[in-house]
Amino acid sequence: MEKTVTQEINQIKTKLEKAEIKGDALQIFKCCDSLAGLYSQSGDDDMAIALYQKAIDVLQTAGKTRRRELANAYFGQGMVLFGKYHRALPCFKKALELYTLNNNEEDVAMCNYCIGRITLNKFSITEDFSAAALPYFTTAAEMFYNLKVTDSLALSLTYKGCCEINLDQLKEAEEDLESAVDIARRINEPEILDDALYHLARAYYKGEKFFKGQKLLEEAIEINRKSKDFDDLSYMLQSYGEILVSLEKYEQAIEAFKESESIKRCSGKTRDLADTILWLGKTYFYMKKLPEALLYFQEEITLRNDAETESLATAYGNLAYVCMQLSYTRDAINQYFNKLKLYGDDEEYAMERAETLCDLAEAHVANGENGIAVKVYQRAIDEYNIALRTDKIDDTNPIDRINDRINELDEQITQKDEELPKIDVPEVLTEDYIDNTIRAMVADVIANSSDKPQSIGFRQSGNAFPDDEETFESLGADEMKVLEICVNAERLFDIELPDEATDEITNTAELIAAVKEAMAGEEV
Repeated sequence: MEKTVTQEINQIKTKLEKAEIKGDALQIFKCCDSLAGLYSQSGDDDMAIALYQKAIDVLQTAGKTRRRELANAYFGQGMVLFGKYHRALPCFKKALELYTLNNNEEDVAMCNYCIGRITLNKFSITEDFSAAALPYFTTAAEMFYNLKVTDSLALSLTYKGCCEINLDQLKEAEEDLESAVDIARRINEPEILDDALYHLARAYYKGEKFFKGQKLLEEAIEINRKSKDFDDLSYMLQSYGEILVSLEKYEQAIEAFKESESIKRCSGKTRDLADTILWLGKTYFYMKKLPEALLYFQEEITLRNDAETESLATAYGNLAYVCMQLSYTRDAINQYFNKLKLYGDDEEYAMERAETLCDLAEAHVANGENGIAVKVYQRAIDEYNIALRTDKIDDTNPIDRINDRINELDEQITQKDEELPKIDVPEVLTEDYIDNTIRAMVADVIANSSDKPQSIGFRQSGNAFPDDEETFESLGADEMKVLEICVNAERLFDIELPDEATDEITNTAELIAAVKEAMAGEEV
């Protein structure tokens, strides 16, 4: 803390002590208000909050005579707590109540504006509070218009328009934001103008008026470059890049996104960096620069490690899709499986699981694993049935399409089996032959070998086999690997393992026993 500020604080503290001795509530409030402002400016918000609370405690005993000062104390405390919604909201609401009783119209309007701002700031990926914030901005705008307080009117209209964009009320948003821009130009307030331009550009972007949005953002970016408000500049550059992508100006968009990325990294405010990285990946994808897109989608997943289920699942899906385009089918399979694990078993995500399973099945088809794909598609049908039961979908068209695809894949499997060269197999399948064939297949699948079963029989690799009692999980096999092992076993010996048996198989010994049981049943 600077020496002059420390001296000023000490002087006010001396006045505060005298006021406390006299019991002068008004003087106590004035001293606490001044001290809170100084502590807040120096970064000591806890001390500022405590001082406002001290003023509130004293003024509450003064009754109606100090209602205005009490409202000011609540308002000041709310401003210090502005970024902490649940603590700030009661302060602003109490201030609003007191200002209303005291007929302080401008203060009432400002309280409405502040409540709207902290409510809107609660916005997250999973929940949007625009509907709750909009009435406060509407009231504030009407009051500031009547009071002819133009700067506050422009701000209220700006954030009213922001809420309307989020609520898809684009016509109203454009009208409010165009008014805000006109007012800000007229009163020559660059800090208000850049916000109004930014949100008006967002409205134009959402309404697909891309050229108009581009021009407004270029003006807003220039204002921010001059003011060196880099935090706002990073968001504006990202929005600018999104508009340029819509106009297919990909090279310019890359430049905008990379500058936004650089600012966010340098400032240490990486909370929204994942969104910028996502857009870089998408832009490179549109440019058909798939290796570059892949790198950015991989980084996005790292950045979204603690993100909400939906956004992280989308990131895995994007990465898997690019892997498929690059023919990295095994990597795509792994990413689709990561996406599935995020959704868990919650019925709420049945539809998402079904769609992901369909993508996963096609990845297995691309990897030459039609038998596994059929099993995955059958699981997708189960998930669609759950979605039907819980009213997530209302028609059976997806299930019908999957059944058609399963029939198509079954035909391809049959044709392939007929075309494949037969491996020399003993006329009598001895116990040792069955056991060692299964062990070799398990070892190859676990090792992610390129060897595939060809009819019945399997080329033994000569590698040491894992212990029969060692679980597939301990060997590093995930759920989809275990499914692959079971499907391969069915193809090797031309059998069908019951679903309940498949679910209970956890190691090679259990698989061997299940295969032999199924073969015995076929012989009967």
